[in-house]
Amino acid sequence: MSSARRKAIKQLRKDPLKNAGAGFDLKELLALTALLTYSCALLVFRMKYTQTVHYSFLFWNLFLAEIPLLVSLVYAMTRKLMPGPLWLSICLFFWLLFFPNSPYLITDLQHLNFYQELPKWFDPLLFVSAALAGLWTAFFTLRLFEREILMRLGHWPARWFVAIVWSLTGLGIYLGRVVRLNSWDLFKRPAKLLHDVAAPFLDPGSFVQALGLMLLYGSFFWLSYIFWRSRQQPEHLPDLKKPNVQHQAESFPDKNL
Repeated sequence: MSSARRKAIKQLRKDPLKNAGAGFDLKELLALTALLTYSCALLVFRMKYTQTVHYSFLFWNLFLAEIPLLVSLVYAMTRKLMPGPLWLSICLFFWLLFFPNSPYLITDLQHLNFYQELPKWFDPLLFVSAALAGLWTAFFTLRLFEREILMRLGHWPARWFVAIVWSLTGLGIYLGRVVRLNSWDLFKRPAKLLHDVAAPFLDPGSFVQALGLMLLYGSFFWLSYIFWRSRQQPEHLPDLKKPNVQHQAESFPDKNL
């Protein structure tokens, strides 16, 4: 094992979050964790107070929404140990597979039903907090991988990467909300998944609905992400017009790694 690799492993053990580098904000992560905890606390309170299981599905949806965050954090903390494109590709695959689950929480608003068990303002607060937790997770993790693509490939590939991600997210939301598929169906029922993905584009009646949902949700998330990203602190944002040397130095301060 090289001395550089031993040094990287030692640093990872000492301070795992330090390896995340630029584009990873611990304060934002703590705020996101607080929002997720807040949403879960609201749901627990509702179930305890009403002695019902209304909206309990939000627990599972919140869990799925945070899987992309886990994948992105694993990559951020290990990218110095495995800087090659293979590890990035593996993490991107699993991140993108579960990524639509994060903004998908917005579509759970359709389940909002004003039960008479609590004041009418409580359930909208519950759903909106969960939706924001999912959307913020999507933005937070996408920014990390967008920056990685920017450093490796440059300005336009990074922009195309963001556009493709949000387009696939629109497709993922259609498959989850309308076709009722899950991310893990890729491993459990790959043949059925491929058939269900292709079916809306082969049936003229379903194609219009599928395309409309993809375009509307994909463009909404894309525009929201552009606005969110424009409000970030300058020190956390790369200069999109000058991507290479400076940002590599920021993200990989140890020249031996």
